[in-house]
Amino acid sequence: MVSKKLIVCMAHGMGEIKEKDFEEQVEAFRQQVGKLIGSRLNAQVLYCPVFFQDIFQKQQSAVFEKMDQVGRFDWKWTFLRKFLLFGFSDAAGYESHASVGASEYERVQERIRDAIDKACGLVGNDSTEVLVIAQSLGTQVLSNYIWDAQQDSARVHSGIWRSGYAGNGSVSTEREAARRLKTMRYFLTTGCNIPIFIAGKKRIQAIKPDAEGYHFEWHNYYDKDDVLGWPLQPLGYFYDVHSNDVDASYRKAVADHRINVGNIFTSWNPFCHTYYWSDKDFIKPTAAMIENLLK
Repeated sequence: MVSKKLIVCMAHGMGEIKEKDFEEQVEAFRQQVGKLIGSRLNAQVLYCPVFFQDIFQKQQSAVFEKMDQVGRFDWKWTFLRKFLLFGFSDAAGYESHASVGASEYERVQERIRDAIDKACGLVGNDSTEVLVIAQSLGTQVLSNYIWDAQQDSARVHSGIWRSGYAGNGSVSTEREAARRLKTMRYFLTTGCNIPIFIAGKKRIQAIKPDAEGYHFEWHNYYDKDDVLGWPLQPLGYFYDVHSNDVDASYRKAVADHRINVGNIFTSWNPFCHTYYWSDKDFIKPTAAMIENLLK
C-alpha cells in the first residue's frame, strides 16, 4: 500500500447534489490530476470529499413538492425553480440562527471536522499537509470555518470553535492543529460567492494565510461569465480604508485568477459555474500545486 503524503479536501457548492454523485466528481478530478502528475505521485494523495448538502436537502425537497402541488408550475422551468430554491435556501439556511446550538452552521462545521478526522485516520499522520478546494457556497463555508478556527474561542459565537461547545472532545495537539487546518498549504476557491454574503458590511476582513500557526496560499479562480463567481481582491478596499493594518485585507490574503471554464455550450454563459473542477484551466494549476507539495 502506497503511503499518503498529502490530503486534498474538496467541498461542494450550493444546490441539489447526492453524496454518491459528489464522490464521483471528486474521483473524476482525481483521475484528471493523475493524467498530469502521473499515477505514482497521485497515489500518494488522499482525496477527501466534504459533503454537507443532506443537512438541507430533505426539507428543501419537501418544500418544493408542496409548492409544486399547489402552484402547478410550468414543467419547463422546474430545473430553474429547483436551482434557485435549493441553492439560495442552502445559503440562507446555513447562515440563519448560526449562533444557536445544533444550528445548520454548526452541523456543517462538524462535517468538515469529521472529514478531516477521517482523512487523518486513513493517512495515519495528523501532521500531513492539506490542500483544500471549495466550490461556490463551499467557499463561504470553508472561509467561515477557517475564520472561526483562527480566532480566540471567546470571540467566536457560532460553530464548533465557540466557547462552550462541547462536541470536539479531547484530542492531541496535532489533531487539534489539523482540525483547525493549520496543516493547510493551499486554499483554492472556485465560483466563489463570498461577496454575496459580505457586500453589505462596511469593514470587510479576510482570513489570514499567515495567522499564528498558519502558512498557506489562497488562490481564487473565477470566470467572467459566472454570475455566482467573483474576484476577491477588490474587497480589500473596504478594509484598507478603515485600517492601517492590512494583514486582514483581501488584497493581501488572496490571489485572483480569471479563467475560462466550460464547454462550447457553457463557457460563454452563467452555466459555466459548475464546470471548474472538470476544466483544464483549473486542473492544470492545481495539479502543479499538488506536485509541488509532493516533491
